Amino acid sequence: GMNLANRGYIVFAPMISTQTCIDRDAVTRRSHLIGQIPLGIEVQKFGRMIDFLSTLPFVDANRFGFYGLSYGGYTALWTGPGEPRFRVVITSGHFNDWDIKTSDLTQGTSFLFFPNNFDMFNFDLLNRFSHSELGMLVAPRAFMIEVGDRDGVVVAPRRFPDVEMERVVDLYPRLGIPERGRVARFNGPHKIDGAESFTFLHRYFEWDATHEFPARPWRASGARATR
Repeated sequence: GMNLANRGYIVFAPMISTQTCIDRDAVTRRSHLIGQIPLGIEVQKFGRMIDFLSTLPFVDANRFGFYGLSYGGYTALWTGPGEPRFRVVITSGHFNDWDIKTSDLTQGTSFLFFPNNFDMFNFDLLNRFSHSELGMLVAPRAFMIEVGDRDGVVVAPRRFPDVEMERVVDLYPRLGIPERGRVARFNGPHKIDGAESFTFLHRYFEWDATHEFPARPWRASGARATR
């Protein structure tokens, strides 16, 4: 976030409730009883945020993007298709073969081994969607998957999530816009890398990538990025 602010972006980092939140598990149980999922709350929440931010005179309402890591990457993958005003969507440290990630007993990072992950299990989802289908729903808008080769969140062997990633990337040439679908791989663990993703943002926000604002000390509260 600070790196993007230093490049002149307006960065808004909202709170999302994570899978370790007891209250979120309660919401998940109630939503499943009526055939819904908690991510519908996030989609609606981000829609209202965009409504408000669009009224601010220093915000360009035509250049919203969503960039999330881990649970933020999970939220990006679902919110991107549901909120068409996001011009660029980047999911980092999350993209997977969702069948294996939610049901395989040989994967130590499978959600079967974590007790507070009810919202990762949605009735009949795997018969219709994996991560590739969710990513495809972002098209024709720009979509990037960022993944580290040592990210333990991504299932092994990597050929399974790689197939999911390639399915998304292969869609974009068939739409005549191959440059808008990308996978950014880097040598590292579960983190934001930015090496390719920042350039991707610059391109689709038509932002001058050479104009970087100097780093400066940030106050603990009341800080605001200005041009």
